[in-house]
Amino acid sequence: RTVSRAHCTLSGDRGVFRLHNETEPSATFVNGHPVSQDTELKDGDLIQLGAQILRFCPGKRPVQGMETRHGTVFFADIWNYDQLTASGALDQFVRQAGDFYEMVSRVVEEHQGVLATYLGDAVVAMFEKESDAADTALALLLHLDQMNILWQQANLPVLQVGIGIHTGDIVVGDLSLRHRSEYAAVGEQANLAAEIEGYTRQKAVHILISETTAKAVESTHSLTSRGTVALEGGRLEVFELGARL
Repeated sequence: RTVSRAHCTLSGDRGVFRLHNETEPSATFVNGHPVSQDTELKDGDLIQLGAQILRFCPGKRPVQGMETRHGTVFFADIWNYDQLTASGALDQFVRQAGDFYEMVSRVVEEHQGVLATYLGDAVVAMFEKESDAADTALALLLHLDQMNILWQQANLPVLQVGIGIHTGDIVVGDLSLRHRSEYAAVGEQANLAAEIEGYTRQKAVHILISETTAKAVESTHSLTSRGTVALEGGRLEVFELGARL
């Protein structure tokens, strides 16, 4: 509803990409700044069209095929995204979202994870070790608490985040782009992390992990069973992740 039929134009020439705004300056933002004139785009820039937030990734990606790997999918979602984007202060929210995404990217990298993709209000990452995914979730919430304190002091809204983690045989495709390996995870096992995150609001907890992930981290992290939930293909026990033991 907030994006016009001719909202903006993206053009590319010899590897240089530009955004030309076709609407009023307050309707299009790049990295939180309103676009009033042609703006050169860089890999990873956040583009906001109305209430829609996109990640700009230029160039052709050399697809290296799909393969099955045993790994852990990490899915983090902003709980109050719709409320924040509907508040009218979209320019401020996109700045906060940009800070949040940068923080998540740094935390994932610090814990040997691979950032797979941004999905508007959500972030997907993959890990070889379950404990690294668990530590990432805990570190993310810690950093977000610190960011929320600063935002509150500046009279800005806080972000609330839910995280779902699942371990299984994941079908992935390596979509390497420039300096970053980017993965697309597909299939039932890959989707379970997002489904599990969907129960964090209902269970009133910020981190839920599947029983397959729980078995791998039960000796290193405190866990609390939150019962079984209905997921695609059946029911699965989920656990609230606590601090390292």
